[in-house]
Amino acid sequence: MKTVATVRQIMKQIAPRIGLTPKKHLDWIVKLATDKEPQTPGDLMNQPLCIAVFIFLERREALRIEHDGKANVPSQGEAEEIVKEWKKIIRAVINHESILKPRIRHDRIDWREASERYVEACDLDDWTTLATRALVDLVLRYGNLVKICRAPALRGKKKKDICGKWFVADRPNQDHCSSTCRSRAATKAKRARDRKK
Repeated sequence: MKTVATVRQIMKQIAPRIGLTPKKHLDWIVKLATDKEPQTPGDLMNQPLCIAVFIFLERREALRIEHDGKANVPSQGEAEEIVKEWKKIIRAVINHESILKPRIRHDRIDWREASERYVEACDLDDWTTLATRALVDLVLRYGNLVKICRAPALRGKKKKDICGKWFVADRPNQDHCSSTCRSRAATKAKRARDRKK
C-alpha cells in the first residue's frame, strides 16, 4: 500500500501513465497484455495503484484513502491475477471470441449527497471482478479497434511472418500499428503488383 495524502495527488501522478481517455486506458491494458513490451521493476511496483486508478476512472469507485493515509489498492498478487485475466480478455478480443462479463456480487445504486445523484456501487472485496468488468465495459465501446498488426515482419523470411503487435487503432479502418508497418505493407504490395506486370 502506498502512503499518499489525497486522491487528487494519486491522479496527478498515475493518470498520465494509464492515459487520460478511455481509449488510452484500453491502449495501456493492451500493452500490458502483450509480452513484447516488458515491464520495469518500477512499473510492477506501481501496478496495483495503476489498476486502482483505472477502476476509479472507468467505474468511479474503488479508490479511497484509508484512515491511516494509505490508498486502498489491490495487493501485488491480486494485481498479477488481474493482468492474467486482462491478457485472456485481450486475446479473446483479438480472436473475436465471446467474453463472459463477470458478475459483481452486490451490485446496487447508492445516493450520493455531494453530487445529489444516484451512482452505481458495488462491494470492493473482489478487485479482479472490478478490474475485469471495467475492461469488458471498455471492450464494449472500443473492442472493434483492438487489432493485431498484419504488416510483413521486419526482414521476415517467410510470407507468413507478420509484425503481430497488438494495438488500439485510432479509426476502424486502420490495419497497421505504425506508419512504419503501413509503409512496409504498401511496399510489399507494390512490389507484388510490379512482379505481375
